[in-house]
Amino acid sequence: MYYQQGNYPQAQQMMGQFYAPEPWKKGECLPTKEEEIRALNLTGLINIEQSHYGKAEQQLCQAVQLSEMVFGMVHPSTAQSVNNLALALSRQGRYGEAQPLFEWALAINKSVFGAEHPNTARSVNNLASVLERQGQYAEAQPLFEWALAINKSVLGAEHPDTTMSVNNLASVLVQQGRYAEAQPLFEWALAINKSVLGAEHPNTATSVNNLAGVLVQQGRYAEALPLFEWALAVREMVLGAAHRHTQETRENIAALRAAMKADN
Repeated sequence: MYYQQGNYPQAQQMMGQFYAPEPWKKGECLPTKEEEIRALNLTGLINIEQSHYGKAEQQLCQAVQLSEMVFGMVHPSTAQSVNNLALALSRQGRYGEAQPLFEWALAINKSVFGAEHPNTARSVNNLASVLERQGQYAEAQPLFEWALAINKSVLGAEHPDTTMSVNNLASVLVQQGRYAEAQPLFEWALAINKSVLGAEHPNTATSVNNLAGVLVQQGRYAEALPLFEWALAVREMVLGAAHRHTQETRENIAALRAAMKADN
């Protein structure tokens, strides 16, 4: 109500469902192929954002095919293309199909960059997210912890990727009903956003909203209400009164006030 947030053979077998390999002439200029792969990934991501998932899936399948032909299975370009294809599937709710592709991308990045690289952290986070969306919270939690450890160590405690990891870990704890453990993480995310982005930034408002929500889950209504009101003020000012996040916060306040009234 309150929170906003495989192995190689499996992946290869799945890829066969998406495209039929086309002949590639080895004499073609490699830079031309690199440019084609970049273009396919870019247009695929644009189509994902525009909800044109069929087009995106086709383009990203071609990007995976070309990347594997040109660079091989264990290469950053292949990992990026595989990750983007998994994202297209995940956005359609096809989490079971996306999971082995995210696992493939993670295996590549871990092999190429090592276990403590930001690229690896992003792959770990993506895999954890798709597990969370399938209700596999216990499996997702250690992956979110791994991503957080990498980002904090390599990027620093105030980097946006670190903040995202903190929030993701807190959210998966909430999904397991572990509100007292999630609370200090939401407080951490709020402190970072407020310090780096300011008190009137949309990301700060999201952190405030999430912290208020976990306080409500613990029955701490009086502490949650001013936080929801803070989030609402920021969202009305920055996003506008009609924005869905503004409306959600307004609904949260109404529900909280009704609960407080019922308790009195």
